[in-house]
Amino acid sequence: FIKEEESNEIGEGFWAKANLHTHTSNSFDSNNPLPHVVDMYKNKSYNILVITDHYKFIDCKDFTDLDSNFLCLGGEEWTENHPHLGLIGHSETLSRTVSIEEAVKKTISQGGFVITNHPSSDPSPEYNDLGKTRNMKGIIAMEIASRNCRGCLTNYSKIEEIEKLYQFSWLTLLDEGRHIFGVGTDDSHSDKFIGHVWIKIFMKELTY
Repeated sequence: FIKEEESNEIGEGFWAKANLHTHTSNSFDSNNPLPHVVDMYKNKSYNILVITDHYKFIDCKDFTDLDSNFLCLGGEEWTENHPHLGLIGHSETLSRTVSIEEAVKKTISQGGFVITNHPSSDPSPEYNDLGKTRNMKGIIAMEIASRNCRGCLTNYSKIEEIEKLYQFSWLTLLDEGRHIFGVGTDDSHSDKFIGHVWIKIFMKELTY
């Protein structure tokens, strides 16, 4: 991690504004068509948008517009109960019947990368995302801010309280010596959740 004002020390480039967790009407819990979602993010000056619909890889490269500094990456939110994984930059929908480890390996083998979405630190075996993924190789990042984890609101009334649990999971991994990035996403399912949380990536050119 570096501060924006320090970027001139690592050469020429620019800061790309990115959202790594986005849903469209290809998900069962969103009504927004893909073109509408793309337009919303472009109007908010995003440079990178990753489409992560449930159980379905969406190839959105046709929406990439390098003349406007906009890159759309395909991905999917993969889960069979827990954990929810953001599979990004791979090339096909992965079966829900494969193991967590196999989903991660296949994504990486196809040139993609993996993040843990809205991690649960619930101690019960079924929902303990931290316990299931803490020793797994290949996951490079974890959401520590995610503004539309509607299912998580069942037990907590404020998003900020939920995010403290995400951050606890992340800090636990850092304390154990894991090198894993903390990222913020919209996890957007509707217009009202678009443009609240983002990351910035220093890039020499807008490519993947």
